[in-house]
Amino acid sequence: MDAIFLLVLIFFSFYFEVEILYQIQLDCLIPDLILLVLFLNFSEQSARKHGKRKMRVAFLVQSSSVTFDKMQPVYEALRARDDTEAFIVIYPRDNYEHSEKGTRYFKERYPNDAIYDSCGVMDLKKLCPDYVFYGTPYEERNQFASFGINDVVQFAKVCHITYGANLAHTFIDKLLDRCWRFCREVYFLFCSAETVKEKTTNVYQDNIGLGYQHFEFLGYPILEKFYLMAATESSVKRILWTPRWSYNERVGGSHFMNYKDKFIELRSRYGDAVEITMRPHMNTFKTMEENHLMTKAEIAAYKKALKDNRINLDSSYRDLDETIRNTDIFLADYSSILIELFLTGRPIIYCEFPNAIPFAEYEEMFGAMYIARSWEDVERYLDDLVAGNDSLFEKRQEVAKQIYETHKGATQKIVERLIRDFKESEVS
Repeated sequence: MDAIFLLVLIFFSFYFEVEILYQIQLDCLIPDLILLVLFLNFSEQSARKHGKRKMRVAFLVQSSSVTFDKMQPVYEALRARDDTEAFIVIYPRDNYEHSEKGTRYFKERYPNDAIYDSCGVMDLKKLCPDYVFYGTPYEERNQFASFGINDVVQFAKVCHITYGANLAHTFIDKLLDRCWRFCREVYFLFCSAETVKEKTTNVYQDNIGLGYQHFEFLGYPILEKFYLMAATESSVKRILWTPRWSYNERVGGSHFMNYKDKFIELRSRYGDAVEITMRPHMNTFKTMEENHLMTKAEIAAYKKALKDNRINLDSSYRDLDETIRNTDIFLADYSSILIELFLTGRPIIYCEFPNAIPFAEYEEMFGAMYIARSWEDVERYLDDLVAGNDSLFEKRQEVAKQIYETHKGATQKIVERLIRDFKESEVS
């Protein structure tokens, strides 16, 4: 009876994704069988063999360039090699629609590359990838069976470069809570920080010990290009505000509602001595409306006020590079792009989120930013920086160099790790 009961639990756990096996002590019920079933997908990935041929790597992107940037350096490095075939697969968003702008972005940027626009009907398996990179870990957004991670692990090794450069404990903890189903299936997790590796390894240490999963910190590829990225020339100081979108205590810290009107007043404070831009998260205004913080009419009126005060609203969500090159002073809430801004060497006024306790390796980075706990702090720091007084300049350069050295060569290290794994799986 115990064996029959166990098989029933396994059936429901795997095909209906209930969590019974993770909540009930089953030590006395055929442990070896439990292990075999729980790690079936892992063993299939780790045991997969192939003949001598080119390595094929698919990069899944969800109708947008926004989540591709973390994978982009690896994709471009692989596509330049003669012994690999890299290709992009575009699949719809959670509303079952493609973003024409996103799809056009990839086809214009890589006109000669293999880019597959799936429309939700193409079977990824037919492309015969050896490795599949996911841009995000949010499985609830993968509405199409052929792109679900539980299906992909049946024919390819799943890879993921940590979504967002996690800098604080709160945010990686939230990601692990929300995306544990995804994380348990990943073959290669390329972490954004040593602490991220430690935290994820602690959760999945049994899988890693058995060789079913590989969590590695080899550096964060996207950071390489931002180190001391030069700014374009300008006769005025250019200020960029990047407010967060969420007020959730675990992932929030947005100062948008507190500072949105004061931000507009910067025009009258500095006149034509500055150029001002706001680049909100793409979900900012949507979240404000859904949470009844602003109505559609109020959002429209606010956007008009920005325009009337000659403040740029950067809602194109084009590559961050261009925006950063046209900025001299950053005003930022906590976000995954904070480290990208910091590596440029330019000053950051950080609107503090107290719950965002930084990892040990990034404590000095936060100490090299101007910490604003009120709008009065923001104005005080802006006054100094607009006037050319930057007391943290030398400290910021030193810390930025230390961080860069940690991440230098990340792209090539990840490529070499994939190549080595592929060769180890080769049979004559």
